[in-house]
Amino acid sequence: MRTNKFISAICLILALLFCLMSCNGQTTPPETQSTVETPAQTECAHNYVENGTVPAMALKDGEKKFICSLCSAERSEPIPATKSLKVLAIGNSFTIDGMQHLWNICKSGGVEEIVLGNLHIGSCTISIHWNNIKNNNKAYTYYKNTNNIWTNKKQTAFLDALKDEEWDIVVLNQASGDNGFGSTYKNMDNIIQYVKENSTNPDVSFAWHMGWAYQQDCTRANFSKYNNDQLKMYQMISSTVKEVVLPKQTVSAIIPAGTAIQNLRT
Repeated sequence: MRTNKFISAICLILALLFCLMSCNGQTTPPETQSTVETPAQTECAHNYVENGTVPAMALKDGEKKFICSLCSAERSEPIPATKSLKVLAIGNSFTIDGMQHLWNICKSGGVEEIVLGNLHIGSCTISIHWNNIKNNNKAYTYYKNTNNIWTNKKQTAFLDALKDEEWDIVVLNQASGDNGFGSTYKNMDNIIQYVKENSTNPDVSFAWHMGWAYQQDCTRANFSKYNNDQLKMYQMISSTVKEVVLPKQTVSAIIPAGTAIQNLRT
C-alpha cells in the first residue's frame, strides 16, 4: 500500500515538473502568437487630375496643381514666367502720374514686351466711371504706350480700350476728394465684374492705386471735407483702403502711393 502511494506521489511530482518545464517556468500560459500576416501595402498607381492654376505673370512663374483621385496625393508643375506685361488704368490725374515712368521701370526690370493703357478723365470718380461703362459712353481720352512714347485717342469708350489688348492687370483708383470716404467706393465691384466678364484675358487681375492727401496749403474746395488738414486726409484715405479695398479678394495688389508721398513729406 505504501509502495503504491509512493509511486503515485512520484508520478504527481513528475507531472508537475513536466508542466513547469513545458511552460518555461511560467505560471501563466504564454500569449498566443498570431499566424495571420499583415498584407504589404501596395504603392498607389497615381491618377493625377488638374486641381487649380496660378497663372504666370511678367517675371514671375505660375503653377499648375494636380491631385491624385485615388489617394489625394498632390504635385505641381511650374509655368514659366512671361516677359510681357500689359497694364490698363481706369482713372484720372493720379493714373497719369502713376504711369508716367512705368514703361522705363518695366524695361529696367527685364520685361521685353510692355503695353500700357490709361483711360483718363480729370477728377473722375468711381461712380462716374461706372456710369460711363454701363452706358458705353465715349467719354475717355485713351492714352497708350508700346515703345516708351505715349499716344492718345479722344472720345473712346471703356469697352473699346478693354478689348484693345489682353490686359494682364487693370488698375483702379478714386478721385482725390472722395478718396477717404468708403461710401463712394460702392460701384467698384461693378467695374471689376464688368472687366472680368468682358476682358479678352480670362486671368486678368486687379490692382488699387492709393491716392495721396492734398498739400497743406491746398485751396481746393474738397479739402474742406477733411477740415483742411493734410494729416487727417491721409489718415482717412489709409483707413478707407484698409477697410474697403484690402478685404476684397478680387484685388491682387495695392500700390501704396499715398503712403509713399506722406512718408516723403514727413
